[in-house]
Amino acid sequence: QTLTGRGYRRIGLCLEARKDERVDHKWSSGFISFYRVSGHRLEVPPLIAPKLEPKVFNPWFRKHQPDLIIGHEQRVVEWLAAVGRRVPEDTGFFRINVTERSAPCAGLDLLPGRLGAVAVETVVGMLHRREQGVPRFPNSISIDAVFTDGPTLRPA
Repeated sequence: QTLTGRGYRRIGLCLEARKDERVDHKWSSGFISFYRVSGHRLEVPPLIAPKLEPKVFNPWFRKHQPDLIIGHEQRVVEWLAAVGRRVPEDTGFFRINVTERSAPCAGLDLLPGRLGAVAVETVVGMLHRREQGVPRFPNSISIDAVFTDGPTLRPA
Protein backbone atom coordinates (compact mmCIF):
# COMPACT_ATOMS: atom_id res chain seq x y z
CA GLN A 1 0.00 0.00 0.00
CA THR A 2 2.86 2.39 0.77
CA LEU A 3 4.41 1.74 -2.63
CA THR A 4 1.18 2.13 -4.60
CA GLY A 5 0.53 5.24 -2.50
CA ARG A 6 3.72 6.69 -3.96
CA GLY A 7 2.32 6.24 -7.44
CA TYR A 8 3.93 2.96 -8.45
CA ARG A 9 1.53 1.01 -10.67
CA ARG A 10 3.62 -1.51 -12.58
CA ILE A 11 5.24 -3.30 -9.65
CA GLY A 12 7.27 -6.39 -10.41
CA LEU A 13 8.36 -9.07 -7.95
CA CYS A 14 11.75 -10.53 -8.82
CA LEU A 15 12.99 -13.49 -6.73
CA GLU A 16 15.17 -16.54 -6.83
CA ALA A 17 12.89 -19.54 -6.36
CA ARG A 18 14.90 -20.89 -3.41
CA LYS A 19 14.31 -17.70 -1.40
CA ASP A 20 10.55 -17.89 -1.93
CA GLU A 21 10.51 -21.63 -1.22
CA ARG A 22 12.45 -21.12 2.03
CA VAL A 23 9.50 -19.11 3.40
CA ASP A 24 6.81 -21.44 1.99
CA HIS A 25 6.14 -19.05 -0.93
CA LYS A 26 5.00 -16.28 1.40
CA TRP A 27 6.73 -13.56 -0.65
CA SER A 28 5.02 -14.46 -3.93
CA SER A 29 1.71 -15.32 -2.22
CA GLY A 30 1.66 -12.01 -0.39
CA PHE A 31 2.45 -10.13 -3.58
CA ILE A 32 -0.37 -11.77 -5.55
CA SER A 33 -2.80 -11.55 -2.62
CA PHE A 34 -2.23 -7.79 -2.41
CA TYR A 35 -3.63 -7.42 -5.92
CA ARG A 36 -6.50 -9.78 -5.22
CA VAL A 37 -7.74 -7.80 -2.20
CA SER A 38 -6.62 -4.23 -2.93
CA GLY A 39 -8.48 -3.53 -6.13
CA HIS A 40 -5.24 -2.75 -7.97
CA ARG A 41 -4.60 -4.60 -11.22
CA LEU A 42 -1.64 -6.98 -11.44
CA GLU A 43 0.24 -5.45 -14.38
CA VAL A 44 3.52 -7.35 -14.11
CA PRO A 45 3.74 -11.12 -13.55
CA PRO A 46 6.29 -12.13 -10.92
CA LEU A 47 9.69 -13.28 -12.10
CA ILE A 48 10.64 -16.27 -9.96
CA ALA A 49 13.65 -18.02 -11.43
CA PRO A 50 16.07 -20.72 -10.31
CA LYS A 51 18.87 -18.18 -10.67
CA LEU A 52 18.54 -14.43 -11.17
CA GLU A 53 20.95 -13.04 -13.69
CA PRO A 54 20.76 -10.48 -16.50
CA LYS A 55 19.94 -13.08 -19.19
CA VAL A 56 16.79 -13.99 -17.21
CA PHE A 57 16.00 -10.54 -15.83
CA ASN A 58 16.45 -8.40 -18.97
CA PRO A 59 13.85 -10.11 -21.21
CA TRP A 60 11.27 -10.01 -18.36
CA PHE A 61 12.06 -6.35 -17.71
CA ARG A 62 11.86 -5.36 -21.41
CA LYS A 63 8.57 -7.19 -21.88
CA HIS A 64 6.77 -5.92 -18.75
CA GLN A 65 8.47 -2.56 -18.04
CA PRO A 66 7.86 -2.42 -14.26
CA ASP A 67 8.17 1.01 -12.66
CA LEU A 68 9.23 -0.63 -9.37
CA ILE A 69 10.98 -3.90 -8.64
CA ILE A 70 10.63 -5.70 -5.31
CA GLY A 71 13.21 -8.36 -4.58
CA HIS A 72 16.15 -9.75 -2.64
CA GLU A 73 18.79 -9.18 -5.29
CA GLN A 74 20.25 -5.68 -5.11
CA ARG A 75 22.29 -6.30 -8.28
CA VAL A 76 19.02 -5.44 -10.05
CA VAL A 77 20.01 -1.78 -9.60
CA GLU A 78 23.20 -2.43 -11.62
CA TRP A 79 21.27 -4.38 -14.25
CA LEU A 80 18.86 -1.46 -14.64
CA ALA A 81 21.75 0.98 -15.07
CA ALA A 82 23.24 -1.30 -17.74
CA VAL A 83 20.05 -0.96 -19.83
CA GLY A 84 19.90 2.82 -19.33
CA ARG A 85 17.35 3.00 -16.52
CA ARG A 86 17.92 5.42 -13.65
CA VAL A 87 16.99 4.43 -10.09
CA PRO A 88 14.69 5.81 -8.73
CA GLU A 89 13.78 8.26 -11.51
CA ASP A 90 12.81 5.65 -14.13
CA THR A 91 12.46 2.48 -12.07
CA GLY A 92 12.44 2.07 -8.31
CA PHE A 93 13.87 -0.78 -6.28
CA PHE A 94 12.56 -2.08 -2.94
CA ARG A 95 14.59 -4.73 -1.15
CA ILE A 96 12.71 -7.41 0.77
CA ASN A 97 15.39 -7.53 3.46
CA VAL A 98 17.44 -4.37 4.06
CA THR A 99 19.57 -6.19 6.63
CA GLU A 100 21.36 -7.81 3.68
CA ARG A 101 21.71 -4.68 1.54
CA SER A 102 25.00 -3.98 -0.19
CA ALA A 103 24.33 -0.24 -0.59
CA PRO A 104 21.74 2.20 0.75
CA CYS A 105 18.26 1.29 -0.48
CA ALA A 106 14.61 1.22 0.49
CA GLY A 107 13.06 -1.97 1.79
CA LEU A 108 11.79 -3.98 4.70
CA ASP A 109 13.62 -4.23 8.00
CA LEU A 110 12.72 -7.74 9.12
CA LEU A 111 13.98 -6.94 12.64
CA PRO A 112 16.20 -10.00 13.05
CA GLY A 113 17.37 -8.90 16.51
CA ARG A 114 13.79 -8.64 17.76
CA LEU A 115 12.89 -11.98 16.18
CA GLY A 116 15.89 -13.59 17.86
CA ALA A 117 14.90 -12.11 21.22
CA VAL A 118 11.36 -13.51 20.90
CA ALA A 119 12.79 -16.91 19.93
CA VAL A 120 15.01 -16.92 23.02
CA GLU A 121 12.07 -15.90 25.23
CA THR A 122 10.07 -18.77 23.74
CA VAL A 123 12.80 -21.33 24.44
CA VAL A 124 13.25 -20.02 28.00
CA GLY A 125 9.48 -20.40 28.55
CA MET A 126 9.63 -23.96 27.26
CA LEU A 127 12.48 -24.72 29.67
CA HIS A 128 10.53 -23.26 32.60
CA ARG A 129 7.54 -25.42 31.69
CA ARG A 130 9.87 -28.45 31.42
CA GLU A 131 8.82 -29.07 27.84
CA GLN A 132 10.95 -31.60 25.97
CA GLY A 133 11.26 -32.78 22.40
CA VAL A 134 9.41 -31.61 19.34
CA PRO A 135 6.12 -29.88 20.29
CA ARG A 136 2.97 -31.77 19.37
CA PHE A 137 1.51 -28.51 18.06
CA PRO A 138 4.42 -26.39 16.77
CA ASN A 139 4.15 -22.60 16.97
CA SER A 140 5.36 -20.05 14.48
CA ILE A 141 6.87 -16.71 15.50
CA SER A 142 6.19 -13.70 13.30
CA ILE A 143 7.35 -10.12 13.73
CA ASP A 144 5.90 -7.37 11.53
CA ALA A 145 8.57 -5.84 9.30
CA VAL A 146 9.23 -2.10 9.27
CA PHE A 147 9.15 -0.02 6.06
CA THR A 148 12.52 1.65 5.54
CA ASP A 149 12.74 4.52 3.08
CA GLY A 150 15.81 4.97 0.95
CA PRO A 151 17.35 6.41 -2.20
CA THR A 152 15.98 3.67 -4.48
CA LEU A 153 12.40 4.96 -4.21
CA ARG A 154 10.80 8.19 -5.38
CA PRO A 155 10.30 10.63 -2.50
CA ALA A 156 6.99 10.38 -0.65
